[in-house]
Amino acid sequence: MALVISACGSSTPSAADAGSLSPSAAALAVKSAVAGESSVQMVATEVQSGKTITQSVLVTRSARSESLSIGSGKGAGSASILILPHDAYLKATTSILTSIFGMPAADASHYAGHWLYFTPSSSGYKSLSSDVSSMSGISKQLDLSSVKKASHPPIDGVKVVALAGKSTGTSGTLYLYVPASGPALPVAGLVKEKGPDIHLTFSSWGKPASITAPPGAVAFTQPATAPATSGSTGSGSAGSGSAGSGSAGSGSTGSTAPPSSTSASS
Repeated sequence: MALVISACGSSTPSAADAGSLSPSAAALAVKSAVAGESSVQMVATEVQSGKTITQSVLVTRSARSESLSIGSGKGAGSASILILPHDAYLKATTSILTSIFGMPAADASHYAGHWLYFTPSSSGYKSLSSDVSSMSGISKQLDLSSVKKASHPPIDGVKVVALAGKSTGTSGTLYLYVPASGPALPVAGLVKEKGPDIHLTFSSWGKPASITAPPGAVAFTQPATAPATSGSTGSGSAGSGSAGSGSAGSGSTGSTAPPSSTSASS
């Protein structure tokens, strides 16, 4: 997941500048600063088999909005995902519905381009939700252990220090680039695992944000028997976390989704 490189809009004070702290103390400063925020915009970018995969995610205290884009040509596609406190929403192209969410081709063709909704009791809900569906999840993902600290060139004019360590979000190493002075809110990051590197950017920490359920969404059913009706995109930035994998699962009925919304403000 990658995010816009700038840290702004935060009201969380820093006990001490990360640049002057020990590695473990700097990591604790990041944990504390992130825990005090109400929202963040993240972008993650990686290249797999020559295709650029971009996830842009807005996360608030209780919700997540995500847009996913996969390259061009064969296998290309896109998806929008909304995770609210009591339900989840998905709109995607046929290729994404089949390859990432495991939907049968006939169902994927039927539902492509339409908003679907899932409740927590639907098996498909787990393939949409993730550990970064709220700010508490973000705080856990960015909590580093076995931390090392190093100097790093400025990022977009911001003097930063690099923190590297283990986290619950990756089996490899997570690098966080944190302002050397001021609130210890990451402006960028890097995930190094066995596969391709994942480049991250973080922005809009604590800025007011609203994520609202899209109108006209229909419950996912399998096989696809109910007519899919198109709905407009919900408000709020579409944004990252993992798109997830596995079958979209069976939903309930083909009824229109109930209205649902959540918001977070700094």
